[in-house]
Amino acid sequence: MKRKLLALILAMALGLTACGGGDAASQDDAAEEQPDAVQIEEPEVQTANYTVVESQPYSEGMAWVVYRDEDGTTYTGAMDKEGKVRFCIQGEAVATTPFEDGQAYIETEDGLLLVDEDGLVYDFSSHMADGLRAYGGGYAVVYRTVNDIMEGRTTSHILVDSTGAERTLAHQVSTDGYASKGFFNGAGTYYVPQADLWLVDAATEAGLPMWFPQASVIGDYAILYDLQYVHGGIPDNNGDLHLLYAGKDDTEATFLDTSALPELSNLAYADVSITTEKTDCGLVCVEHSSTTLDGAEHSGTYFLDLKNGTFLTYDGEYADLSFKDTFSVGDGRIALELTGRDSMTYLLMVDRQLNELSEPIQVCYARENFIVDSYGIVSESGFYDLEGNQINDGSFANLDLLSSLVGDGTVKTGEGVYCDYTGQQLFENIDASGAQRLA
Repeated sequence: MKRKLLALILAMALGLTACGGGDAASQDDAAEEQPDAVQIEEPEVQTANYTVVESQPYSEGMAWVVYRDEDGTTYTGAMDKEGKVRFCIQGEAVATTPFEDGQAYIETEDGLLLVDEDGLVYDFSSHMADGLRAYGGGYAVVYRTVNDIMEGRTTSHILVDSTGAERTLAHQVSTDGYASKGFFNGAGTYYVPQADLWLVDAATEAGLPMWFPQASVIGDYAILYDLQYVHGGIPDNNGDLHLLYAGKDDTEATFLDTSALPELSNLAYADVSITTEKTDCGLVCVEHSSTTLDGAEHSGTYFLDLKNGTFLTYDGEYADLSFKDTFSVGDGRIALELTGRDSMTYLLMVDRQLNELSEPIQVCYARENFIVDSYGIVSESGFYDLEGNQINDGSFANLDLLSSLVGDGTVKTGEGVYCDYTGQQLFENIDASGAQRLA
């Protein structure tokens, strides 16, 4: 009898640590109201009876889910691909970000938490007395307002890292809310926290004139370059294309030397555009139309490898077509998105030196949504492997909304219901019985 009683009390104590287990203080009070512990027949133990209110697509193996427990208490939690909620926070009036580089954010009405798949990394709330401006990449930007009898009221923007260290920024941040990879916009350019630099300031310090600067964030990189360049016919070093960039983990900016590229050096005129909007492999497409000082006209496409700062040329059969985004699909392969003259979108598999590994795979009509990663290809017409063979026609999912349903090799078919690309359901019910409560 004593052993059973001890087991019941131990099970009850363990149940109090879970997010779905209700309020710990109220359960303690309830236990004290019972004069005889032997009367406890069924201790509070979590079951699989959770009601999913809302759920998000998976990213890096984790998905956010809003659920209610048997008592009707609502939680927002981070769930793995087995349906187990790792940790949670009470309430649903919170904003969450997808897991990116192993981390994500939870923004509440009066606080900001940085988390990884195991739980809390840092709580930025103590730095937010004057307000929160932006966050991303493991950082937060907060306001700091000072009143001075002579200077008046001044507001600075302070960068806070995941250890709580603060840094006053030279320019105001215009980004409002979440900034992917931690690239914060401001002063007409981007701030790179790891390198502690603004790209426009780096260009000025290097003596690079930017007549028509264009700033963009593509994947893990922030880039600054001349959208158009009118040289005026004076043959000096300023007749080259000016381009610099910094990766999220870089400690300094990279300045590209285009003097060896005949189409992008000794320029009288150049119109340059980076057509890539999405990349997870650091390879971007640079289209150019230029006139050099000798009067020669040029046009074409380079691929810029941001990992090593080199320009590559693809001279295969499809070189005259229009290229856009680039995707890493595993085993050293890269999928290049291109548009055919039939107005269809294709994927061309290449290695990092742009050697062709396959014939183009037809994916969808131009301007339709699609997703490609190491798991396969998803379009509105179904699921395909990386050779273009259909895995499933997608009838089990609403692929008209694939951008908001598909992620990390899974597709959300209902709130809290996920399948792989074959249509196999990942798990039956979510399990929050062992979830750690953050706040």
